[in-house]
Amino acid sequence: MKKLFLLFLFCSIFALGCSKETNNTSFDETESENSISENSINEVNDDNAANKALRIGTEQSDTGNFNAAVDTYTKALEQIKDNANLYVDRARAKIELGDLDGALDDINKGLEVNEEAWLYVERATIYNMKGETELALEDYKKATSLKPNIDFAKDSATDLETQPEEN
Repeated sequence: MKKLFLLFLFCSIFALGCSKETNNTSFDETESENSISENSINEVNDDNAANKALRIGTEQSDTGNFNAAVDTYTKALEQIKDNANLYVDRARAKIELGDLDGALDDINKGLEVNEEAWLYVERATIYNMKGETELALEDYKKATSLKPNIDFAKDSATDLETQPEEN
């Protein structure tokens, strides 16, 4: 279990390094830091609005309020459907709630929006948590084919290839 936690932690840190940042927001600044309303997003596909939702959802997750984080990401995704980071962060909150299938659905939606190596690492992590090692191995290999310098994906693939099969 400790290994899975470390794997999840690494994916989170890796994804943060891959996501782009902006400084401005298009959310109503008078809004509560821990909530988001449907009217909070001013424009569809607005990166600033997505970043605000990501920040609020992250704060909610950091305080253990995973249901609220899922709600925040869901409301944002109703307006901004083409932001892979929103899908990934909602998936992470769902993982914390024990909803691995829902998390997997979100990662798949993120991959439809943006096929990037780190998304394959995220999906491989979920497959690994579900005990679906063959699918995890495929995704780790896909991640390294897209971005060869992801040592974590290479090492995880090697670990899965060398671990004994469970009966």
